[in-house]
Amino acid sequence: MEWEKVVDKIRDLILGEIKEELRDFKATVSGQLQGFAIALDSINTRMNSIESRQASIESELKDIRRAIDETNKRIDDTNKRIDELRVELKTEIMMNTQRIDETNKRIDDTNKRIDDTNKR
Repeated sequence: MEWEKVVDKIRDLILGEIKEELRDFKATVSGQLQGFAIALDSINTRMNSIESRQASIESELKDIRRAIDETNKRIDDTNKRIDELRVELKTEIMMNTQRIDETNKRIDDTNKRIDDTNKR
């Protein structure tokens, strides 16, 4: 029975050390897992912030594209109006040129009559 007591003591000592090592290991692993959880929470918070900023940027880009499209439409409308005015101005200039030519012809005819009268 003495040996059984010795064996029980040795077993209790070995099991006690193993239990202590397992407690230490469990505490270490738990601490590391808590650290990883904190790190993951921090990463998730940053990712949410990045996603929010990305959504904001995408919204602003959409607004900018819309504004550019509207500006381009207004530019196209203005260019169309400029082209229409250019045609109107050419027409007016041609009409005025024709009137000036007719007036010059009348002046030339009048000058010719004056010259003819002076000759007589």
